[in-house]
Amino acid sequence: MDPLVPLVSPLEAAAYTEVGRGSAVMGVHAAGQLARAAGALAEVGPRLSVLIVTGFFIKGAAVPAPETDGPLGALELFAAVRAMGGEAWLATDEFCAPVLTAALPIGGAEGRLLVAPADGFEDWLEDAEAWMAEHQITHLVFIERAGPGRDGVIRDMRGTDISGWTLPMQRLASKTSAQSIGVGDGGNEIGMGAMPTEVIERVVKHGADIRCVVSTDNLIVGGTSNWGAHALVGALHSLGTPGLEPWLEEEWHREALTALADAGACDGVDRVVKPTVDGLTGDLYFGVVRAISAIATRAK
Repeated sequence: MDPLVPLVSPLEAAAYTEVGRGSAVMGVHAAGQLARAAGALAEVGPRLSVLIVTGFFIKGAAVPAPETDGPLGALELFAAVRAMGGEAWLATDEFCAPVLTAALPIGGAEGRLLVAPADGFEDWLEDAEAWMAEHQITHLVFIERAGPGRDGVIRDMRGTDISGWTLPMQRLASKTSAQSIGVGDGGNEIGMGAMPTEVIERVVKHGADIRCVVSTDNLIVGGTSNWGAHALVGALHSLGTPGLEPWLEEEWHREALTALADAGACDGVDRVVKPTVDGLTGDLYFGVVRAISAIATRAK
């Protein structure tokens, strides 16, 4: 067994707190991968160079916009990587770009967003391949980014085809030898191809249709993807990485969520622009954030 697993497994379990989408069962099947992902990031040291892909566009929202789950975790990880002395960038597609651009100051990420266009995506992908090579990307992280199912169609949790406003960002992985990490909560996100098909079919509504078939080297499952990203930062702290304390503070998460909503992000379940995540109460959502931070602090 990886010696990091016993240290990190309580964080993993807190992250996949069940909220009604099967995360607890899926989390068990992904056991140990949070430790591997954190260990892989920590061991690179000053050469760490990370591209974080996020953005789940909710076309059916009252005001179409990306959801709050995903960008918050991406901005937290971005800030943590920079605090570690590494380089980091964010990437999304043109549908999510306006809101993410407005939210970049949350993580100090101004000027660090790559935007894929719907018109000219193939050319952009080739440019991105050269860009990743030039910047020596060591890790490619997908946080709450939907990917294709077995028929090539990208779907939301309702089983609706969202391919028309979700560019195939998973193709970035084929353009680099960087290690890949997927963070997801519902089975339809990039990385979930590593999860046994029968598990997602059994515990997720529409699981057979929505399951993303794209795998990553490591998969982190959360009740929300933000919790999965927070657990990754907590794991890095537990491993002795200095300078990550600001992102273990609940207040940072509250302010970040409010700023995302102010920038136009919506709750992905309620489909309304407001500072909540996946229809969860503040007590539940921030309770898990606090739990992850407490475990990380004790484990260090």
